[in-house]
Amino acid sequence: MIKNKLEAMEFIVENDVKFIRLQFCDIFGTLKNVSITSTQIDQAFSDGIGFNELSVKGFETDNAGHNELLLFPDIATMNVLPCFFCDIKRHDGTIFESSSRNILKETMKRAKKKGFQIDISPKCQFTLFKTNTDGSILLETHDNAGYFDIAPLDKGENVRREICLTAEDMGLEIQYSHHSNDPGQHEIAFKYDNGLTSADNLITFKTIVKTIAQRNGLFASFMPKPMNDTDGNGLKINMTVTYNKEKLFVKKDGLSAASESFMAGILSHLNSITLVGKFDTISVNAFLEQLELGSPDPSCNPYLLYAALIEAGMEGVEQNLTLDEMDLNPSLPISLTRAIDYALADTLLQSTIGEKAFSEYVNEKKVEFESYNKSVHKWEMDRYLKNL
Repeated sequence: MIKNKLEAMEFIVENDVKFIRLQFCDIFGTLKNVSITSTQIDQAFSDGIGFNELSVKGFETDNAGHNELLLFPDIATMNVLPCFFCDIKRHDGTIFESSSRNILKETMKRAKKKGFQIDISPKCQFTLFKTNTDGSILLETHDNAGYFDIAPLDKGENVRREICLTAEDMGLEIQYSHHSNDPGQHEIAFKYDNGLTSADNLITFKTIVKTIAQRNGLFASFMPKPMNDTDGNGLKINMTVTYNKEKLFVKKDGLSAASESFMAGILSHLNSITLVGKFDTISVNAFLEQLELGSPDPSCNPYLLYAALIEAGMEGVEQNLTLDEMDLNPSLPISLTRAIDYALADTLLQSTIGEKAFSEYVNEKKVEFESYNKSVHKWEMDRYLKNL
């Protein structure tokens, strides 16, 4: 792992690096990047590399007369591509608070000050589709295998192997991989890391999956429900939490009060958190001593989702909430508009994300839903076109 600017510069020279990617995400977790030549890396470290904020979804537009923000490489994130995840700053040197990565970074700092150590391990599903010779997507999965199937039913073994090896070359530690329940569906799990690194790794992982799939003449989708009559792709988030040196979620004579409170805090805000990542399960794995949350949305922005979960859990501990006070089978929002309503009525997301980023996020989601409502969908055509 690169520890400082000098080591980064030495790595670039020793490996004859010509181009370097500077990466960041928009408010929805879509990865963006700009490539610079190795001769510009010193400027990137000292002065930053500019980009037009008006062209990035969810970024504010009142930057003291500037339409440009600056990317500063986070040295600790350098990998073999080589590329960096970046901190985003204004021209006056202040941090751009609406950067979702910065939002999670600040949440992790608050957690540490309050005595929390939180590590996260995601398990992510994706579906592989066939493509035409021109690269366009065919709505046909590359196999019809099921859970834990092997070749020849599972036609994705080599693709998964290539994904895992590439991920490990880039510093990601993989726990396991296998074919999942649905046709063409695969699941890969990461080892635990601190919340920020875990989110970085999940973003990197999605890029690796899509790139390796394309190399193999396939298209990888993290869409929650890419096909009818299937379970859809999911994202399981496993959390280990230590609070004031006490490891939570350890079932000896029952859960500790702090363990219950952390879970209760998340449960109390599940409806509003649905806006950034819906959850359908929450449980304690006593054998592995971890909290497991199941979400049917691997396409989410992990920085915002992790931040919201951590803040909700910490709030529960601070307020001594109990599971007895919670609805253990909550009725979650069934539409995007309902999720928006819950988020607007709950202060958690706004306080976690910040007023400006929250406002931009909600506005973009409203536009998304309005666009959906104006569209004619295949289901409507199949059901009504010939009958009305």
